[in-house]
This record gives sequence, structure tokens and C-alpha cells, in this order.
Amino acid sequence: MSSNAELKILLGDNDDDALKKIFLSEGLFNCKQGSSHQEHSLLIDEIFGVNVPALEKKLLLKGIEKTPKGDRDSWGRSMHDGHQTWVGLHPETLQTSYAEIAEILTILSPQHDQHFLDLGAGYGRIGMVLHSMFFGCSFTGIEYVRERVMEGNRIFQKLDCINARLVEADVAHKDYRLSCADFFFLYDFGNSLEIQNVLQQLRKVMGNRPIKVIARGNVTRHFVHKEHAWLSDIFRPLHAKNYSIYSNFEDIKPAVTYY
Repeated sequence: MSSNAELKILLGDNDDDALKKIFLSEGLFNCKQGSSHQEHSLLIDEIFGVNVPALEKKLLLKGIEKTPKGDRDSWGRSMHDGHQTWVGLHPETLQTSYAEIAEILTILSPQHDQHFLDLGAGYGRIGMVLHSMFFGCSFTGIEYVRERVMEGNRIFQKLDCINARLVEADVAHKDYRLSCADFFFLYDFGNSLEIQNVLQQLRKVMGNRPIKVIARGNVTRHFVHKEHAWLSDIFRPLHAKNYSIYSNFEDIKPAVTYY
């Protein structure tokens, strides 16, 4: 497991080959107890050159220019056709920490060739951690904001994440159709109606296929429990502080100690 002090040693002018070795090192994305998950994630982004703060600042300035009297609830909507893209939110609130993603993937323990679909993927952190920890699994992240898609795909290419990609798409559009996957990540990507629509479509598309759904955020978890007993009531879910894991075919058992 990595401490933040240990990660700081890795900062520097590492060439691409050195970065790829660091990226695949065991325990990189775990965080030692007592270390800040936010600082840990920021250090990893800095090591691999993920330009999240700079890009989010540019988006924020565009939002302020378009809607000077707006706020983080309205800047993204004004820029992105009414969609809630959370422009102005702190980058580490916008994204799930690397340590939490590693914790979730350890619990899931995916098998070779299984596929992950992330709805509202941001910069694709899940794809990075998945490639490092469970090489052979594939990842598709759906994200509305083009700048985030471009940056995430740049990092995937830089680190040879050959089975990971981000796709620019609107999951709330009436013509958007979910593709099949083994695991689905949902992180309060939009407003309540959009989240409800995606959950309804998920049930229709997947039918009786065995799936697991990772819901992060209070809104998504609320609707799963209120309207989707097929995920929340038949098999035992796992609830952590920031997320819940649901399955339509087996109980979810914890694999790590939470802190």
C-alpha cells in the first residue's frame, strides 16, 4: 500500500517507460490508513500528468463568462445544453478517489474479459485502476464533457491502457441505448429524472443477465432502493460510506477493511 510520502518520491521527470512501470506497480492505488485519499489522488494525477485542475479551471472560467451571476449548479447547465456537468465542483469531489476505486475493484474481483461500463465517467479513473490491477478486463466510460474525454483518452494512450476508452455521449438523450456489460458504475451523473431513466433502461436492457451495479452518490442509491427491488432486495448489497454495490445474482461480501 502507498503512503503519500512514498508517492512524493516518485514525482519528477520520469520518462514514459518509467511511468508505465510505476503505473503497474503493486499497491500503487491503495492508500495507507491515515493518509488523505484526496492528497493521494492528486499525487497520482501529478505523477502521470493528468491535468484535471487546469482543465476544470478552464471549464469554470467559460461557465462564469457565459453566466456571470451563476454558480456550480448552473455553470455546467448553461454550457452543456441544460445537462448538469458539475462545472465548478472541486476536482476531488467531482471524481472518486483512486483508493476508493481500488477498494471497490478488490471487492468485485473481476474475471478476465469482463467488461465495465461507467456512466458519467469524468476523466476515466476507473479505467486506469482497472488496467493496473486487473489487466484483461475492459472499460468503457461515457462522459458528456469533451475536454474530460480527450484528457482521459490521452492518459490511457500514454500508459498503454489498451482495453480502456472514454466515449463522448449523452446518456440522458432519448436515443441513447445502454450496451451490455458485467459491471455498471453510476455516480449521480445528472438530475433525478436522468438517473431514473438510466436505471429503468438498465433493467430492460440487461434482462436476466447477471450484473453488478456500483452506485456512488445519494440520489442514485435512493432510487435503487425506492424503485429497483431487483437490485436492492433479492440479494444482499454492500453499503460503504460513499457507495453501494448491488447484484441481481449473488450477495456482495466485503473483501477489505473500511476506514
